[in-house]
Amino acid sequence: MPVHTPGRLELALLEVLWQGGPATAQEARERLRGKGRPTPSTVLTVLRRMEAKGMLAREKVSRSHVYRAVVDRVSIRRRTLRDLLAHLFDDSPEELVAQLVSDRKLTAKELQRIEALLAARALPTAPRRPR
Repeated sequence: MPVHTPGRLELALLEVLWQGGPATAQEARERLRGKGRPTPSTVLTVLRRMEAKGMLAREKVSRSHVYRAVVDRVSIRRRTLRDLLAHLFDDSPEELVAQLVSDRKLTAKELQRIEALLAARALPTAPRRPR
């Protein structure tokens, strides 16, 4: 089953389940950090949608459903990066780095470090799509 790119609340709920283990909707909501905690019905709806997308599994325990993550961080990171590159940078890691450099978000030293890491791992670059 393909891994979906999670939205902000989906990612927050995955983090809750990755860090704290399986939880009911109420427990997952209570573990969410930050201001503006979503309503219980919103959390339950999002958990059910995540289950339908194949990100979570649920098990009936007593009178509650307990949700657990069935996707790992690495899969989610890969999918999110692929989607980011595909949708915003024409499938080009070079375009992403060029944007970061032009926005002065990466220093020359950081860029050299990235290049060294890529060279050390001999990671293939994605073929560029014609424009």
